Amino acid sequence: MSFEKSFRLASYVLLLSGFLTLLAGGGSSAHSAVLYLAAIAWSWYWPERNLSGTRQTIVFVLSLATFALDIWFYSGFVSATVHLLMLISLVKLFSRKRDRDYLLIYFISFLYVLVASTFTISVVFLICALAYLFSAILTLTLFESKRGFDENRAVDFLFRGYLGTAALITILIVLVSIPIFVVIPRGTLGVLRPPNQTTLQLGGFSKSVNLGDMGEILINTSVVMRIKVDTAPDNLPFDLKWRGIAFDRYDGKGWSRTRTVRRIRRNDQYHGFLVAHDSRRQEEFLVRQTIYQEPFTNVIFGVPEIILISGAIGRSFVLKDGNDSFSTGSIQPVKYTVFSDLITRRERLARPLQGEYPQDVRQYYLQLPGLHPEIARLAFEITKAETNPIARAFTLERFLREGFDYSLKNRSSLAKDPLYDFLFVTRAGHCEYFATAQAVMMRTLGIPSRVINGFRRGNFNRWSENFIVRQSDAHSWVEGYFPGTGWVDFDPTPVAEGNDPYLLSWTAGQVLDVIEVFWADVVTFDHLKQYGFFQALGAQFREAWSKDWVGKLELGRVVGYWWGQLSFGSFLFLLLALAAALAATWLARRYRSYLGLVWKQRILRHEDWELAPHYYLELLKILGQRGFTKSSSETPGEFAERIREEIGNSIPDRLTELYYRNRFGNHPLESSEISWIYSSLRRLRARAG
Repeated sequence: MSFEKSFRLASYVLLLSGFLTLLAGGGSSAHSAVLYLAAIAWSWYWPERNLSGTRQTIVFVLSLATFALDIWFYSGFVSATVHLLMLISLVKLFSRKRDRDYLLIYFISFLYVLVASTFTISVVFLICALAYLFSAILTLTLFESKRGFDENRAVDFLFRGYLGTAALITILIVLVSIPIFVVIPRGTLGVLRPPNQTTLQLGGFSKSVNLGDMGEILINTSVVMRIKVDTAPDNLPFDLKWRGIAFDRYDGKGWSRTRTVRRIRRNDQYHGFLVAHDSRRQEEFLVRQTIYQEPFTNVIFGVPEIILISGAIGRSFVLKDGNDSFSTGSIQPVKYTVFSDLITRRERLARPLQGEYPQDVRQYYLQLPGLHPEIARLAFEITKAETNPIARAFTLERFLREGFDYSLKNRSSLAKDPLYDFLFVTRAGHCEYFATAQAVMMRTLGIPSRVINGFRRGNFNRWSENFIVRQSDAHSWVEGYFPGTGWVDFDPTPVAEGNDPYLLSWTAGQVLDVIEVFWADVVTFDHLKQYGFFQALGAQFREAWSKDWVGKLELGRVVGYWWGQLSFGSFLFLLLALAAALAATWLARRYRSYLGLVWKQRILRHEDWELAPHYYLELLKILGQRGFTKSSSETPGEFAERIREEIGNSIPDRLTELYYRNRFGNHPLESSEISWIYSSLRRLRARAG
């Protein structure tokens, strides 16, 4: 087999192996796959046709329009992207290919594998991925040898040698990568931090917090958590909160925790920490939350009520205090899973009031320091028309929401009595002041209460299908206790005006967030996950071995879209970005000769005689596209004379003269000559198209 045929075959196999990997992962429908594979087979026998720059631009514009329609009317973003890649690769296969065209085909094959890896990892996927690795090594080796064989076609070519080399390199890569992937422990993300990098600790999530600490947190937009849930966002309350730490003692300046902390050991039956086995409901609505948490606190977050905690939290136990808050032993980046029984406030209040307050509740949640008497008087005046403690709590919540302003300006923090200053002087503050005001006034009325610090739900990233929670989403609210009903949440903070997160759902930051989540999944592949991974692979192999060959080749269906549907604003942004990229590509292609010449002369500082081959080879390429090829027996001057007679154009004569003077006579190129060379090549290229 000749080198040209072997190289072309290897390139086709690389593209096919990448697409089969995508197909094995469920990233393409059966109908699309059949049509695509048939088109690839047809392109093998189809004579290559040259597409001019104008025609290629038209094809890419049509592809862009097809991509937009595909997203809008037929498919999700991922499927539409796959269809676009398939279309671009077919255009390249049916047209005359140069080195950069082959590189684009190789890149598309790699994107197939990348997309496939987001869907599933199965036995068939791994086999196809190994085939792709072998094909990539073989094809890139041939690609590197292509220039040498083009220059000297008399050299003997042995395809079997390349096959053996590619197979050997593939085996070595597999043998080296498996121990690295399996043996090296990756319990947390801590290995990725530089040794001198300190963890980010937020004042609102420590053992104590002063009024005003939360305000500094709320102006920071750094990501602290990414949370993936097992239900659609529409099934969750709009005011969903990730509960963190609860405070029971108020000293007039801030809050602290005084409840006893106890250890909860891992429950092997549930493969985690069962933290609420005494309070399970028959009608419970379990929500699974997978949380990627940055190193800012050791507090464990989740939707109340937390039932089970599992994952790589670095300990054989978790800590639970009397305030129903959970934590780990150290501050580090972690990935863990929380199962919560989502109970709405309406469901909690449906339980009737009955009985008396327990002794420990009265002891810890009615404590007050010496307060300004006006605070208790205000609480009594607001609620004097109510006799039910729940109605009083609602009245306080409504009073604060409607009568005060939300502000990040920390006006009351320097006052002698920050709470009094907030209630009677500034009447504006952030969530921490509102929560403190309601909790303290509830206590003056004999209603047990505590302050909770956590986070609002954050922005939902429809690409990675998780909630992005930032420091600016930090929030404080109140929980009040009622006999027979239990702890009920109240949020007296007015809703702050801001941007609708769904209007900003497609941003570069969210795309990067997808990559970060994927990488976090890789580096937190701990021993437990490794064991489960290979145990699942072994089960798949055993199951595949017991089936017939037809069953072994079943690929399955796509269970859903990874990134979901795009909004209209997202679609418009993507369309503009692709149009800008297309315009930049067209400009770079159109002015490549001039840019290359300027780059070599001005930036690389090449000597003038080194520049001559650049534009002369471009001249030969353009003339070759028109069917005029310089024979090995012709001198450049004889070739230029022949071309002048055949096409009636003196440009080749002038360019050849400059080439002689520049290459062999050390004649420096003037700016006017460079401009003339560029414009002349452009005119010749236009005629060639």
